[in-house]
Amino acid sequence: MALYGTIVAFLLSEGLIGSHKLNDAKNLESLKLNLSDLTPEGQAFVMSKAINRWLAAFDRNPSKDSSDTKSLVKGLRLLREG
Repeated sequence: MALYGTIVAFLLSEGLIGSHKLNDAKNLESLKLNLSDLTPEGQAFVMSKAINRWLAAFDRNPSKDSSDTKSLVKGLRLLREG
């Protein structure tokens, strides 16, 4: 799965996308998301820059597995504990 699809799948699995957008989630790669489509927690997660740090890891190591979401999980856990 491409990076964008992985991000969308993660947001969906963690309940960070508002329910009004879930009907459009059949094809994750083509789902267009705006910040307003996210729950308040989802918006806070995006603003925390955890996704930016996750993406930067692929710049440093292009062979990294795109399904590896450990750092996203960690970022969300830190936000929820915070």
